[in-house]
Amino acid sequence: MKNNLILFLFFIVFTTFSEAQDFITTWQTINGQTSISFGVETTGTVSYTWETLPPAAPASGSGTFQGPVVTISGLPANVDFRLEIEPQNFKRFLIGGGNPAPFSFLFLEINQWGDVAWSSMEDAFGGVFLVSASDIPDLSNVTSMKNMFANSQSLNSPFNLNFWDILNVTNLSGMFFNCDNFNQALSQWDTSNVTDMSSMFEEARSFNQNIGTWDTSNVTDMSKMFKEASSFDNNIGNWNTANVTNMSEMFNGGLNSGFEYQFNKNISAWNTANVTDMSAMFKGATLFNQNIGFWDTSNVTDMSEMFNTATSFNQNIGNWDTSSVTDMSQMFFNNPSSLNEEPLSFNNGGSPLIENWDTTNVVNFSNMFFKAENFNYDLGSWSLAQAQDLTGMLDQSGLDCNQYSSTLMGWSNNSSTPDNLILGASLLKYTSDALPSINNLLFNKGWGISGHDIVSTIPEFNIDTIYCEGEPSPNFPSVSNDGINGSWSPAFDPNQTTTYTFTPNPNECALSTTLTVTVLDGIDTPTGNSQQTVSSGSTISDLVVIPSTVIWYATLQDALDNVNALASNFILEDGETYYAVNDNGQCRSQPFAVTVTITLSVESKDFKNLNYYPNPVGSTLHISNNLPLKQVLIYNISGQLLIKKSFNDTEINLDLNTLPQSTYIAKIKTDGQSTQFKIIKQ
Repeated sequence: MKNNLILFLFFIVFTTFSEAQDFITTWQTINGQTSISFGVETTGTVSYTWETLPPAAPASGSGTFQGPVVTISGLPANVDFRLEIEPQNFKRFLIGGGNPAPFSFLFLEINQWGDVAWSSMEDAFGGVFLVSASDIPDLSNVTSMKNMFANSQSLNSPFNLNFWDILNVTNLSGMFFNCDNFNQALSQWDTSNVTDMSSMFEEARSFNQNIGTWDTSNVTDMSKMFKEASSFDNNIGNWNTANVTNMSEMFNGGLNSGFEYQFNKNISAWNTANVTDMSAMFKGATLFNQNIGFWDTSNVTDMSEMFNTATSFNQNIGNWDTSSVTDMSQMFFNNPSSLNEEPLSFNNGGSPLIENWDTTNVVNFSNMFFKAENFNYDLGSWSLAQAQDLTGMLDQSGLDCNQYSSTLMGWSNNSSTPDNLILGASLLKYTSDALPSINNLLFNKGWGISGHDIVSTIPEFNIDTIYCEGEPSPNFPSVSNDGINGSWSPAFDPNQTTTYTFTPNPNECALSTTLTVTVLDGIDTPTGNSQQTVSSGSTISDLVVIPSTVIWYATLQDALDNVNALASNFILEDGETYYAVNDNGQCRSQPFAVTVTITLSVESKDFKNLNYYPNPVGSTLHISNNLPLKQVLIYNISGQLLIKKSFNDTEINLDLNTLPQSTYIAKIKTDGQSTQFKIIKQ
């Protein structure tokens, strides 16, 4: 009896723990709808139950279904409910990339994977909001996870995805496509049998996990794998890419997404020997600038848009084998805009090796270097034998007149260059040396070349073309006003009129220019008494020199620089030296110095008790005298009258607030006499 009881209890416990676990999900009916639908794969009849979740009124139901399309109806409208599907005969669930239209339900959550022996996860859970399941799905029969969570933009729940057994999976393409918030660890995955990783993280803009240890030895397709995955910047440089054939758009940054693409890790060691498509591989990857110059590109046929708007990239890829490439259109295209204001850096890392590329099989060169303003190499050795489209190829690129001219000459001289091509070369300049080649291309080969023009820039200089004997030699600058570097010849000759030639440096796209400097006889220095005595109140015009038509200056430097000439009514100061220059309109003499001594006349008794203060003065000058003062005049040092006031008093206060800080001459008058003195305004 006792033994029977023990066996019965064991049977109950065993049955409880061995009961198969259901696949459990949470849904919501919306817009007044009362049904949901989804695709399935079954091997027989499958049972299910459902029940509403709070705060909805309690309700439940059950039923069975078989594939391929399931519709569960009779549900309450606008409620959350839980759906439990038994694992027997249930193999696959698929809802595609999201909910059907018109929208009748939302797929909210995966609560439990259960004991389903899943046959495929392709297109399974697109648009699901949350995965809270703590168990691990049975993926032993699954080979495809293509688009499994595609468009599940909110997906980032902390489920145990990292520990899933995906050993038999061969297809991971699009698995996290447009999972905008997804950023879960995946480093433990065994990807040794995966062949397709295309679009796997496309538009997964938050993803940035360590997946550098993945086994990618069987992968053939990595196209768009990280397209617009703007946060991703982890080290994947050790991946085995030996079997990959398609890397198109792999790191396409998607400029229009508004997110800066972060990837800039070292992938120089990748084996690219079997890759045939690298189109748009780094398009819009604005930070990428790694040395990939040793990649094996011998089988690549498509490089179109490869570095389109990859503004930082400037590595030497001149050793690439491009013999199989047929399409290089927009390869180094750039078009700055509000979303991308940076110029393209590419100039092959400063190496001319790109001039040696084998372009024998390239058909399409259109817009290849459009606005690649830093690229400046001679492409004349490139073969155009198969070329059919050169439109926009060099438009607004960085080729200077010499490199562009050499390019045209090389193509013109190559007998394999095709007829009837249209070359885009807007804003480029060519030298006169290229004219025969251009004529050959235009008139003998039927080419059209748009937007280019012959070099016409003439350097400009500000050089005095009159030289007077005895003057310092004129300055012949090596850089023109418009920034053109070059040299002058012959050396300056101060003894005779000479024409000089400015020759731009070889890398400057400008024409030579000439300048004639006329040499004139020097002009005599003024003569006269260098020490002259004058009476108080005398002006500069009272000084006597020969000739009398000189120009006077208050300082030697002013005289040499021909600035601040003194007016004829400038009042002389005692003990000061003034400088006379003879000027005939073309040449100027050396300055002649005259030092002035002022003597007081007998009538100076009118000012025997003259007193003025303070000096230096701030706002008000106080002046007193033994005789009434009739007028006060204030001049600047150039002789310009600034203040004129009339009085009739022996004590006056003169307001100087309107004068800036400087040195001035004050001239005061009585009824019959005048005198002057210097004041300093603070």
